[in-house]
Amino acid sequence: MKKITVYLTDAEVGRLRWLAEREGTTQAEVIRRAIASYEPQGAANRDLLLARSFDGPGGSIADVPEEQLAPGRSEGRWYGPAVGGGGPSLNGPAVREWLAGQRAAGERVRSERTRFLASLTPERSLSLYISLLEAAAPRSDPSPSPVLWAMRRALGRRRSPPT
Repeated sequence: MKKITVYLTDAEVGRLRWLAEREGTTQAEVIRRAIASYEPQGAANRDLLLARSFDGPGGSIADVPEEQLAPGRSEGRWYGPAVGGGGPSLNGPAVREWLAGQRAAGERVRSERTRFLASLTPERSLSLYISLLEAAAPRSDPSPSPVLWAMRRALGRRRSPPT
């Protein structure tokens, strides 16, 4: 084995200490295990991400008739006949159907988010957290962020035996 020097942020050092303590092993062993289980993430070709973003007529979406944007969602679907000489009234069943679809989509998103988060390894969780932390705008307040407090509480509950 060779000895090396690694530069870590305070948060990474804290996480490394916590992992070693939790596993009952050395910090070096935690790093070795992380390296052994690491799978490189394929980097997207960033040059292609914007390749077709400027194609098209260049007009505003506001200029496109509603029927072309969402067929079936024009007045015939969302609005009923005029009531009392005023403008058209909302079509209650169509609106309720749309709301039910929105609720179903929200539940699907929550389910997929939960499945994704449950699949994360501790190492990947740490990597994502650090990436988010580094991407965040610098804070003028030196106290820990609400996200960090929430993570600390969650980790505290995980360390504590259930009562």
